[in-house]
Amino acid sequence: MSLTHPPRSGPATIHAVRFHAFGPPDVLQVERVPAPRPGRGEVLVAVAAASVGGGETSIRAGRMRWLLPARPPMGIGVDFAGEVLEVGDDVDRVVPGDAVWGLMPHLRFGSSAEQVVVPAVRLGLAPGSLTPVQAAALPVVGTTVLTALRDKAGLAAGERLLVRGGSGGVGSLAVQLGRHLGAHVTALAGARNLDWLTELGADEAFDHRATDTDDLGRFDVILDAVGVRWAPYLCLLRPGGRFLPLAVDPDRPIRAAVGVVWRKAVAPSRVLPFSNDPTPEVLDELAALVSGGALRPVVDSVLPMTQAVQAHRRVEVGGLRGKVVLTTR
Repeated sequence: MSLTHPPRSGPATIHAVRFHAFGPPDVLQVERVPAPRPGRGEVLVAVAAASVGGGETSIRAGRMRWLLPARPPMGIGVDFAGEVLEVGDDVDRVVPGDAVWGLMPHLRFGSSAEQVVVPAVRLGLAPGSLTPVQAAALPVVGTTVLTALRDKAGLAAGERLLVRGGSGGVGSLAVQLGRHLGAHVTALAGARNLDWLTELGADEAFDHRATDTDDLGRFDVILDAVGVRWAPYLCLLRPGGRFLPLAVDPDRPIRAAVGVVWRKAVAPSRVLPFSNDPTPEVLDELAALVSGGALRPVVDSVLPMTQAVQAHRRVEVGGLRGKVVLTTR
């Protein structure tokens, strides 16, 4: 069967951020690789922007190598925004020329590149109100938070939500979605971000360094985007409360993951870990929330793809307001 659309005449190679060994940010380099081509059910996208997530720095450092189906040399990056260049057989979700956003397949990386090929089910039409930079900041954190708060925890209007790490990519979206769902939202973050978080939608915001957990009260849902020192926060759950561990300790990821599994086994209805692998419908729901004004992207900083090393350093330092985004041009 022929392609739904004739193959384009494109470059033989493209630029992509890659690394050949696990290590610090300096292992990243921009190099030329063969230009990808879509197969059945796949889409070729010209990437305009791709975000950098905290999990990617742990992948690059090798702390999560036990999870990976591949070893270096490999690409980096999960979510992206850009324009459809070409589609393979059996693709009717998008057509060439569409402005899209999306995610790489589960546990695969490589969105920090001039072009990517992904299954059509990992793509959606990007909200028209967003620039490519804004759109690239949302697919991973947006679908993660939507799945966590709405689908896993069943956060309801009137419930109390605590967001640890409220100023980062995940946390800033959790604050907004919690407010949209009608919850009373308390956020923990660094002191400089507290006023900004209340502007974003938090009912209360506290300095995580200066606040005693015993002074926070009790919560129906706690979303943790920090990954360390969970025990004092688990004690803050009300009867029937739900804990969403969306981060693990980057310095001890295996120990942290085992701890999550143990807590899940001991309290299956209270600890709700999951690995985000969103359906196309979740991407579309995210787009509708953005278009309706319930959610907006938060971009900390924008750097060219040639400065991927600096971007990873920025993420590792922490204290972000939202996401760091790389542009390809």
